[in-house]
Amino acid sequence: MSLPDLRDLLARHFNQEELRQLCFDLGIEYEDLRGDTRHAKAQALVAYCHRTDDLPHLITRCRALRPAVNWPAPPPAADQAGQLALQAEAQALYDRASGWLSPQVRLPTRRDALFSEAFYPAHEWVLDQIDFAGAAAVFLPRCWRKLQELAPDGYLHVLLLRQLRQQVGGNQQQQLDDLIAAWQQHCRAGVAAQAETPPSLPPRRPTPVSPTSAPALFLSFAQSDAPLAARLRTELAAYGYACHLPPLTHRGGGDWLAATAAGLGSAYAVLLLIGADSAADRWQRIEYLGAADRQKPIIPMRLQPDAAVPTYVREAALDALTADDAGLATLLRRLPPQPPASSRAWAGQNDALRPRLAELLYMDRLKLAELQHVAQYTRLSGEAEIRRHASGRVRLQPVVARTEFVHAPWREDSEQIVRRFTFTDAVAQLQTIRRAVLLGDPGSGKTTTLYRLAADLIEAAWLDRAAPVPLMVRLGLWTEGAEPFSDFLRRGAVELGDHLGTLLVQGRVALLLDGLNEIPSDQQAGKYRQVRDFLAGHAHLLAWVSCREQDYPPDRDLGLDRVTVAPLDAVRVREFVGNYLDALPDYGPTASADLFWQLAGAAAHETYTRFTQDVRHTLPDEAERFAAFWLAAQLPPGVTWGYGSLEGYESKYWEDWLQQRAHPASLLLLATNPYMLFMLLDVYQAYRRLPDNRGQLFDQFVQTLLVRERLLARDKNSGAVIFLLEGTALLAALTGLAFALQTQRTGQKGAAAALTALPLAEATAYLTEQHRYQAASANLLLIGADVRFAHQLLQEYFAARGMRERIWGAAAPASPPVAGAQSLRAVDIWPPREWWQPTNWEEATILLAGLYSDDCTRVLEWVAEANPEVAARCVVESGAHTPEETKRRLRDRWLPRLADAQRDPDARARAAVGRALGRITLRDGAPLDNRPGVGIVVRNGLKLPHIVWGGEVPTGTYTIGGDKDAYGGEARKKVRIEHPYRLARYPVTYAQFQCFVAAADFNDARWWAGMPAAEEAYGTVYPLRELSEQTFPFDNHPRESVSWYQAIAFCRWLSHHLGEEIDLPHEYEWEVAARYPDGRFYPWGNTFDPAKANTWEGARLEQTSAVGLYPDGTNPTLGLYDLSGNVWEWCRNKYKDPVDAAVDVSGAPRTLRGGSWNSVRDFARAACRNGNHPDDRYVNVGLRVV
Repeated sequence: MSLPDLRDLLARHFNQEELRQLCFDLGIEYEDLRGDTRHAKAQALVAYCHRTDDLPHLITRCRALRPAVNWPAPPPAADQAGQLALQAEAQALYDRASGWLSPQVRLPTRRDALFSEAFYPAHEWVLDQIDFAGAAAVFLPRCWRKLQELAPDGYLHVLLLRQLRQQVGGNQQQQLDDLIAAWQQHCRAGVAAQAETPPSLPPRRPTPVSPTSAPALFLSFAQSDAPLAARLRTELAAYGYACHLPPLTHRGGGDWLAATAAGLGSAYAVLLLIGADSAADRWQRIEYLGAADRQKPIIPMRLQPDAAVPTYVREAALDALTADDAGLATLLRRLPPQPPASSRAWAGQNDALRPRLAELLYMDRLKLAELQHVAQYTRLSGEAEIRRHASGRVRLQPVVARTEFVHAPWREDSEQIVRRFTFTDAVAQLQTIRRAVLLGDPGSGKTTTLYRLAADLIEAAWLDRAAPVPLMVRLGLWTEGAEPFSDFLRRGAVELGDHLGTLLVQGRVALLLDGLNEIPSDQQAGKYRQVRDFLAGHAHLLAWVSCREQDYPPDRDLGLDRVTVAPLDAVRVREFVGNYLDALPDYGPTASADLFWQLAGAAAHETYTRFTQDVRHTLPDEAERFAAFWLAAQLPPGVTWGYGSLEGYESKYWEDWLQQRAHPASLLLLATNPYMLFMLLDVYQAYRRLPDNRGQLFDQFVQTLLVRERLLARDKNSGAVIFLLEGTALLAALTGLAFALQTQRTGQKGAAAALTALPLAEATAYLTEQHRYQAASANLLLIGADVRFAHQLLQEYFAARGMRERIWGAAAPASPPVAGAQSLRAVDIWPPREWWQPTNWEEATILLAGLYSDDCTRVLEWVAEANPEVAARCVVESGAHTPEETKRRLRDRWLPRLADAQRDPDARARAAVGRALGRITLRDGAPLDNRPGVGIVVRNGLKLPHIVWGGEVPTGTYTIGGDKDAYGGEARKKVRIEHPYRLARYPVTYAQFQCFVAAADFNDARWWAGMPAAEEAYGTVYPLRELSEQTFPFDNHPRESVSWYQAIAFCRWLSHHLGEEIDLPHEYEWEVAARYPDGRFYPWGNTFDPAKANTWEGARLEQTSAVGLYPDGTNPTLGLYDLSGNVWEWCRNKYKDPVDAAVDVSGAPRTLRGGSWNSVRDFARAACRNGNHPDDRYVNVGLRVV
């Protein structure tokens, strides 16, 4: 085969990213190859390898990566003259290396530092083999030869030179890179020349040493192959090879991680035994990744001839051993030589190095934990997902979509306006923000984000001794009530010991605190305070804390910026699915499209097909068309979708689709959560179809895992799951464990506290040793000193099963009730005195509702009285069906409580009732909260706000101003009201404003006349008609984050459709009404009362609330609600020139009145004046119409 043929094969079977990685493997700089196209790069690579006699290694590597391709045979091996040339080249390369290394090894302290950082802890065994005595001229050649003896392929020299590279800069780094590349090429040539010798079985030489006292060969295998691995260890020992077998118990736990890290540290190579179950064995994959991360030589070998090599394995696999000696001889030939046992025991004799070695040891274990976590979200179907840092350590690229985050700086005082911005590069932005709490829904990727952040911090700290060391701790393991937070931190980083205190003083710690909500709920108040005090006392440290958004109440604020993980939208769900399935064998783009439309639903698929047919000429780009279909509130200019030219119906189809899109299929709602989407992908690969809701999804996900472990079976014809005794017993045991975690510890009364981990000794009360083994093998539990579920959502799923048994005595199919089950009441979980506070039982209850997919009414009836907000979340989030009649019964229960201060005197309780009503809509899209003036009406098929007007203010002369305590208030003066008027009873609600946003004539130029085409919000320029998202999206809350221009457009639109003049009030009209009839300071009287308005004082809700929540805060004469607090309300006139109420593009500030939820009392006074630019879109600004 000619060189052009080889070039064409490369260009055909490798994309540019894969060619880049191939060059990295060969020690070739991809950027130095000429050309820009894939074909040009392939041609340059072949030419380079031909010129440097490296074609054999190139072809060998290509065969390993693409075994199905007919690659050419490598050129003949080098002759004796070639061997002499290799020896001369080796001496020349050593001479170059010694020029760099000699200055670094003259002083013993620098010698120790260089070698310890190069080889500790990942290759600690090498340090035992090296004699560190002697002058540099004696030590260096002796050491170089020893490294060659230990690793003929030269990788140990490379590790040493790479460490040296970090200590130089500029052109020197490039010179060292050239030397490293030349040395790698030289070693490959030498190994290739030796490989031509036919393999033969060497004489037996049983090893006289124990694996614990000598470098060992690490045997990695699937759990089912443990007997074969043990026999192979015996066979290899007969030929002098010491082998290390990793522990099989408590896989995935902290002890297993530490043992695996230590085993890899003492290993000079890894023998990857590939059996029938290797591709599905998560822990063998972690061992492989840990070895690759530590740059260990990896030798894969099949245990059976037909064993499939896992797709993530990059090395060429040896064939299975045969009955004769040939297979074993080939294996022994491939293995690196067994290093001898050393009489030296390197222990970092240099005391000054010990703190640094402790850092490296801790980060080495943390890196393995990071690989373990991120690997579960990584397809690993090829090399594209594995990258290397500058240090050579592995970086996994999770298969994720472009997650969006929203950043809100912490408010220093009650009146600081919160400006938010979105970003997608979480790692870069979080390091810029420096200190933040990362909020999101369960399974939204908070922990993964922290681990990815930890990976970058590890990389920086590995290369720079002054960089901060990431301290990653799971707060769910902080279960001892009396344990101080500082002691808990030390327990989580035991390798650092007393050095942790020094790092804290030096500011060289980056705190990553995962799962604030996982602290037992009855300990949260005190422990939140400890965390807050610790962070305040170490204000110079980088710090990021993750927490479920629902479990981060205002009274437990840590004083950090907030970064919220946004749910995936439909476009990013499609990306996510494509990233995962497109490159998988037997799936591909057809399967990813099928899965997405199963998620979106058949109706949406049909609508999109019609949309594509109708607008493909005006919107030809497929990606732009798909994004518009799923995300746009309005079609792009010039694009219509409706009844052709029929006036008023040009976008009728689009309007209908917006109504349909507003109530998506339940599975698409599930798919907005990354963890749920991964579960959907797993279930889809098993069934090629999807369940209906979250409860069924967890059922099928867990069943899929147990089928893989042969604990359950699947009928070959129907695909139905067959419940075997072992699997059924394990499900019951896990249910008991989860419920014990939810109810805290055995013997403790009450259901309000929840743990996420139990000490192993206590877990044995629920799980036998066999159960623990089975659950860990199925990736359901992580077991070490503590036992916890692999994800908190899994714990909550099994807790939901336990709740079902204890509430109704109804066990899962084929699963017996738990012995001694007791009745469980909702009021036991959410005590009446503070039922609105989260207890860590909320997600389990939502999953419980999902278990009743056809009708979850019985769950709603159980929880509705004790916690209306959780009941509403069950309706919206579980995916289970809720009959309309059930929704109406809930409304009848909750509406009387909304304003009943006698039953719920705490405004936080009534606010939660309001949010419950505001979450649910009826089948026709109408809000569940149907109070007059809050919702919508339908006229001639058009949804319109249902405005109810307050009492009339008659024509006359009124006194305003004159309140010295009102912020920005004017001097006392008389104003003339020329016409009687009425203000709306409530601020415009979110549901009411959405009528305008969803209307077919939203873009009608009449509503937007005289306004600028674009406006600035949060530092970004937006088209005027592109609205900001509602921050608190409850139908009965005020519409906020709306600019003055958009409020005016809404009034114009509403005036047109109601046939009467609707506008924003002039600020004089607003103040006269608020103080009517006697000039009072507040709508209710002259004295401030925090119980009468949603402000920063009193209950301090820290968000908007349902309108009308404070009936005692009304202006009783006019019947107007929420004039003080909740949201600032736009007025028509300019702030500095009240006479001017015209619409223009000047940008002059417009007046705001009334104060808001984050205002103190002086801003809530009726005479208070504030002003914002008309393009501002703040989270505390809304509107009321007149």
